Amino acid sequence: MYYSYEEIEKVKRLMPYLLKNEQNTRAKRIADISEEYIFYAKGINVNHILFMNKAEYCEYEKLYFPIENIYSEIFDNTTEFYYSKEDLDLIKFIRYINNTEIVKLSNSLSKEINNDYFNYCIYLSDKYIPNIKINIGEKIESILDLKKTLDLVYSNSLEDLKDPKLVDSLKERYDVSLRELKAEITKYICLWIHAYRYLKARQLMMLENPNIITFSHRYYGWSKPRQNVDQNLSIEFKTNFGYGNSSYFYLLLIYKGIQIFPFIEWVNYKYASVSNMEKYTEKYQRITKKTNKRTNKQYNVTEIYQSYWENAFNDLITACNISKKSEKFFVDTYIIKALDHLVEELEKVFELTDIEANNRYRDFNYNFTIRDLPNNYIKKIKLMHVKGSIITGALDLIGHISKLQVFIDTKIYISKIIDLNNRILPMLVETIPLHQKQLVDYDSVINSFYKELAYIWNDKGLKNYKFQKDISEEEREYFEELNEKHISISDKKNEAEQEQKHIKNLLKSIERYIINIDKYLLNKNS
Repeated sequence: MYYSYEEIEKVKRLMPYLLKNEQNTRAKRIADISEEYIFYAKGINVNHILFMNKAEYCEYEKLYFPIENIYSEIFDNTTEFYYSKEDLDLIKFIRYINNTEIVKLSNSLSKEINNDYFNYCIYLSDKYIPNIKINIGEKIESILDLKKTLDLVYSNSLEDLKDPKLVDSLKERYDVSLRELKAEITKYICLWIHAYRYLKARQLMMLENPNIITFSHRYYGWSKPRQNVDQNLSIEFKTNFGYGNSSYFYLLLIYKGIQIFPFIEWVNYKYASVSNMEKYTEKYQRITKKTNKRTNKQYNVTEIYQSYWENAFNDLITACNISKKSEKFFVDTYIIKALDHLVEELEKVFELTDIEANNRYRDFNYNFTIRDLPNNYIKKIKLMHVKGSIITGALDLIGHISKLQVFIDTKIYISKIIDLNNRILPMLVETIPLHQKQLVDYDSVINSFYKELAYIWNDKGLKNYKFQKDISEEEREYFEELNEKHISISDKKNEAEQEQKHIKNLLKSIERYIINIDKYLLNKNS
């Protein structure tokens, strides 16, 4: 077959984009999905679905609906082909899949479901996750097109190569590409089976259990169906799976029309904020630190796993059974104990030491390494920053506490929070001059570094050697010594300037805490 120059060049340009999504280059490939989520996947939403039924005369309980091991033979054969190291015969494997019933089934299913892809999230907290196409025939066709492209580039490139080493290299790259196509199609088939198994199990579960209140799932994106457990309690599993750090997994309890607020989290959780806490009663996720390889800076990463459904259902069952037992028991467990714990912990925060504050709370522990300052108020400044953040931030909780007046007398809790803010206000005000003195001290240290740098550059003559190539060995040693000193002092100067910025940021926060207290007290008294 004859191919024009333009056709060959076009195919060569396509070569690097095998298995890539040209519309979204950040989208992951199915070939890159970890084997543990495919061949070794197990547990919730793989082997069983968790669910809860309405309970009339008995306690609520966590139930398990089995996910049938449909198409296990195809799954096993596909897995075997994936792990066979030498077998790269994609055509043989595709012929095998085409002779099974799942291709015809997938074609029918794609017409029934108003979507091209399964609503099946592989990683709950990752982003740019590949979708699982419902129509297997269309996926196979795309794989065959890619293989045709690969073969065309390989055969045409092979004709141009004379060096045996280059021929071997080209063959190696060709085999790597074949393995990627093999991984793509085999992992896709097994993921398709997982998604189909879950779909059929969910449909059968709903058919056999018409009184289901809620169940575990792995749906993409936003989902928050509200369900009435009884005349008093409503619940929501609010999820947003598959969106990286925007992913979330919440349980929301609404008792007699009032949301149960997670007051305890304000003092127990490092990354709590009132605006986020308004969205849930319980949260199921983990925040971990990762380091950017390029910038070496750390950033927070949200992690959510299928196993967290177990914790979520345990909390749900407990809340439902407590609600069923009595209003007094529910109010005592989810309101009174939570508020008692909140004010107790706020009192402890007020008495915190510097070490306790920095180890236990928040990410406000800026690093300060410049120790030779005339006045070193940094520990006190950081400590008041942590205390101020937590205690003044509790003012934002008062609105939520006030709503609970229908259940209990909330005045005592509100009074304690206001009292703590009145007590901490003068302490915050006292740190303002400490900030200002510390900024002046940093100015002095930074200026001294600038003077040292200028002295080395001008008076010591570093500038005379910096751009010279023809200098003696003695002069070179002198230059290297000066240059090392210059770099060391420059690093210290940059470090001091960065720390001065931290002090300014801390000062802004302290000033904001003072304003928040003054504003609240002014509004309260007006």
